[in-house]
Amino acid sequence: MSKTVNSADLRNFMDKRVSVKLNGDRFITGIIRGYDQFMNLTLTESFEDLLDGSKVSLGTVVVRGNGIISIESLNA
Repeated sequence: MSKTVNSADLRNFMDKRVSVKLNGDRFITGIIRGYDQFMNLTLTESFEDLLDGSKVSLGTVVVRGNGIISIESLNA
């Protein structure tokens, strides 16, 4: 189940694996290590899920907040 959050709620996602839906039908999965007031995220151990089902390893990335559509927790 997907949960859309605002910046104040991101502290609940710290150090947890998430799937981030971005503009342009892009999905990045990783562990949130940090964020700021603009909802820019720092993700580690991240990879991009491509539309053909394959995955591309990205390592540590910064995702700009203005491109984020939703954030979904993948932890149980």
